[in-house]
Amino acid sequence: MTEALGTKVIERLEEHRHIAHVPTLAGHGMGVDKDVTHVQCVQSVIDYIVERHLSDVILVGHSFAGSIICKAVEAMPERVRQRATSILLDVLAIPV
Repeated sequence: MTEALGTKVIERLEEHRHIAHVPTLAGHGMGVDKDVTHVQCVQSVIDYIVERHLSDVILVGHSFAGSIICKAVEAMPERVRQRATSILLDVLAIPV
C-alpha cells in the first residue's frame, strides 16, 4: 500500500471513530536490517499489539502484509475482533 493510500485508509477509519495504529514490520523502515524472515515480520505485529495491551483489533494488510496479518490472527485470536478478524487488500500468496 502506498503511503498516500495508507494515509487515506487511516483517515477514513478515524472519521468513523476507530483508533488506527500503524506498526512497522521488522525489516521495514529507514536504517534497519532488511534481512528478516516472514516469521520475524509476524512477530513484530504480535509484539506491537501485546506491548500496547490492544484487544478487539481489526488487522488490515495489503499485499505481503496480508500474509503477515493472517499469521498474526492465527497466533493471537483472542486479541482480534471476532466478526472481522482481518481485512486483506491485494494479497500476495507466498508459501510459509
